[in-house]
Amino acid sequence: MRQTCLCVLAIGFIAGGLAIGRSAALAQERPASPAAGGAKAAPVKVSSFIAPDFCAVVVLHPGRIIKSPVLAALLLAELPDVPADIPGVDLDKLNQAIQPAKVRRVLVFIDPFPGGNVIFSPALIVQFEKNVSGRELLGQIFKDLEPGEFAGQTYYKSQAAAMAKVPMAAYVADARTIVVAPEPTLRKMLRPKETEAPLLTQLRGQSQNEDVVITFVAAPAISRLEKNLGEPLRDALAHDKNTPAEVKTLLRDVKSLSLVLRFSGDTLARGQVAASDEAAAKRLESTLTGSLAMKKKFLDALRKNSPKDRQPELAEPLWDVWGQTLSGTKIERKEDQVQVTVAMPAGLAELSRKAAAQGGPAPSGRP
Repeated sequence: MRQTCLCVLAIGFIAGGLAIGRSAALAQERPASPAAGGAKAAPVKVSSFIAPDFCAVVVLHPGRIIKSPVLAALLLAELPDVPADIPGVDLDKLNQAIQPAKVRRVLVFIDPFPGGNVIFSPALIVQFEKNVSGRELLGQIFKDLEPGEFAGQTYYKSQAAAMAKVPMAAYVADARTIVVAPEPTLRKMLRPKETEAPLLTQLRGQSQNEDVVITFVAAPAISRLEKNLGEPLRDALAHDKNTPAEVKTLLRDVKSLSLVLRFSGDTLARGQVAASDEAAAKRLESTLTGSLAMKKKFLDALRKNSPKDRQPELAEPLWDVWGQTLSGTKIERKEDQVQVTVAMPAGLAELSRKAAAQGGPAPSGRP
């Protein structure tokens, strides 16, 4: 269990968690208790749902993404149907509800180590472009619903769609906003906030004009992990012989991470890592620089040994794009901050068009 917890937390550091596109506006909002049912309530303040325990958030603007020059050729107005069989959920109704043209913004939060053997609990906020009948929509998607109440708010829960034996719950926040999470996590979101969440603090000042933003803060996850381990994280790492050294470095050195993706313009991605101190930032800079150099060498070797007859009209542009991505990656450090910037690959839009013309995505083979 100890090694699993450490490795999963490290994955959170690496991926940025599993930021909010309009986070600057959200961060300035004062938390407010949403009205029950929400259909006649004022527009919800999403910041009021960010619980102090949350360590990460991923925000997507589906309508903006599918209109980007890079992805417009590959992504359609209608996404492929959800293929999995989700117990207690009507997939046809779900697929109809989440099409990009209908959704303005999707926010996915991570509640780390919520209890028992559960590593994390997800929470989802969906904001629609137009008003929807939230209660009716939930009744169509979930095959069983019963009302619940917490902190003066009415929500709905489904036993059939339970996750880790915990009912899935949903709250109609306003006429365009629905919140979905396992019931204990949803209750955290509805609970009045006495202190500002570290994740919300981290979101202050973020750009409002990004297609995808990911933000991760270490403090809530480390606090929960130390509670599970029964000792300080540094002590646990000191006598742990199974966790790789690189993972230990990430766990010790990273305070927060933000990653933004924009599928138009000159910059594809920009990542910002806040280290625990300047010495930690130097270690992270060295680790990232070494990893980038290894990726470049690996790409060259992989390209030389790849099959020449495998969709050659796509393979060569694909290799070119990966090469442009790596050569366009810049790593800089300033005091205790490390920034990684990835320039937009010149051939990415053309590769997207060629892949669409072939009837699907480009062949895999990335390093």
